Amino acid sequence: MKRARAPEQKAARRQALLAAAARCFVDNHYQIPSAAEVAQAAKVAKGTVYLYFNTKEAIFLGLLGEHLVQLLATIEQPSSTTPIAKHLTDSVLAYIDAEPSFMPLSAQLQATLQQNLDQTTLVEFKRQLAQSLSNSGHQLDNHLNLPAGTSSRKLLHAYAAMLGLWQLLQWPPALADQADHPDFAVLRRQFGEELLWSFERIWSTSHS
Repeated sequence: MKRARAPEQKAARRQALLAAAARCFVDNHYQIPSAAEVAQAAKVAKGTVYLYFNTKEAIFLGLLGEHLVQLLATIEQPSSTTPIAKHLTDSVLAYIDAEPSFMPLSAQLQATLQQNLDQTTLVEFKRQLAQSLSNSGHQLDNHLNLPAGTSSRKLLHAYAAMLGLWQLLQWPPALADQADHPDFAVLRRQFGEELLWSFERIWSTSHS
């Protein structure tokens, strides 16, 4: 495959690599695959991957960054008739369903994805996330008539609640025969229901 030279070609190649990485990650049972496996899935030479990403961690940090930007973009324009917590819950659940790599990748951010990276890559990720969070927060502040900066703070807490709930409510396959045991009822709640419960409290006007 020819090397991409024009900016739009490079952007398209980078997106193709991220899409291949997402497929590999899911197919690999949510374990980070090697750069060689990503290259094979994308049908490019291994060296091509390293033209865009310095390490395999950089590939998947880039993928997570894309997920976060896309998710935040979907929530910026809530309906005037739908409560904000319901809008956010529906948006999150739809995104998780459409992008199965998102939550397992999010769960690996601190322990895996932010390791073995150069400072430039990490700074770029943090800057991209901060900018997207600020932009989406600004849009929601305007829509909900909230003081400047309120929604970005609420979004930060919403993401933390979402990730924490998702991790705690995952049930290990090794305990499949124990899933209905009454001792574990508190851990067998529905993710969507608990997410809405949490979002309703984070986005309550009394907490603005």
